[in-house]
Amino acid sequence: MADEKATELLKKLETGDQASAEKFILAADDSKAMLFFYTSALAGMDVCLTTAEDGQQAFNLLKSGERVDLLVTDLNMPNMDGIKLVKEIRNSLKLDIPILMASTESEKSQTELARQAGVSDFITKPFTKAQFIEKVSALFH
Repeated sequence: MADEKATELLKKLETGDQASAEKFILAADDSKAMLFFYTSALAGMDVCLTTAEDGQQAFNLLKSGERVDLLVTDLNMPNMDGIKLVKEIRNSLKLDIPILMASTESEKSQTELARQAGVSDFITKPFTKAQFIEKVSALFH
């Protein structure tokens, strides 16, 4: 029940108006707290944010032709992890969008695999809103 309410609230909070947004961001993370963080961090920016709760959901959105100018993805997620998601985006969908991967310090050993898969940049959890906005802005320029 609480999960359903959180998902409903997330949908209401997704930022941006598709008609006026300059950039479209897809955030994939199995943590509702992180999805809320991304939503609040990007509020007020000229972006439209869509969220996915795992890699498979993110892949399906991209496969359906949803416009995405930047993907922010977690490394560890159910159904399809971040590295598998990036490989599918690069190899199956042939998309050349910037990808920012969020990971914890303990997952650093996997960052080389992620870079080889096609990740553009990394951000280590926990991070601040300012650090996140800086990474996103850099990937857009």
